[in-house]
Amino acid sequence: MKRYLVLILAFFIICTPSFASKLKELPYKNIDEGKGIKYTDAGIWTDKAGKRDSARLVRNGSLLNSADGSISYDTGCSYLFINNGNLFGYSPIYTKYFELSFSKEQISKRELTVDEVGALFEKFKIIKVSDFSEYTNAYKFTREKRKIPVMVLNDTEEAMPSYVFSTKNAKIDRYITGNAILIKRGGMLQFST
Repeated sequence: MKRYLVLILAFFIICTPSFASKLKELPYKNIDEGKGIKYTDAGIWTDKAGKRDSARLVRNGSLLNSADGSISYDTGCSYLFINNGNLFGYSPIYTKYFELSFSKEQISKRELTVDEVGALFEKFKIIKVSDFSEYTNAYKFTREKRKIPVMVLNDTEEAMPSYVFSTKNAKIDRYITGNAILIKRGGMLQFST
């Protein structure tokens, strides 16, 4: 069973770039593959890293590789972005956002709280996995207005390597991270794991 879940996750990660043109963008630009970033002496992250900069880390999927390729850091995040000098990432396996920091030649992750994610994505209505019905995994949007950007966050310790939104009478557009949707017409939304 675990093998099938890993294969499904791998399929979605591989196919995400091919479907990216059809997906809505989030407010923060995803750091492109092969793009260099660095952690400065001032303690901030920047994407202003020249190709000859030895402190540069190059994005390769969820990995950040040193400029010479000798060291590799696994962020576990498919969506990475810099905001106000901080590096953030989204993990589709856990359906969570993380702040990434660099110290002593290591990258560490800290899970963002629901309030911190809400502050980053102010226009989105944040829904926790625990907000969905325990029996049906459903969440009703029948009384909500149209054009609602919604972001689902996992507030449990469980990994969620495979999930899908299904709708009854609702119409949605999907964002690039997979946990965010734009509800164009209210209805029943089901989040299946």
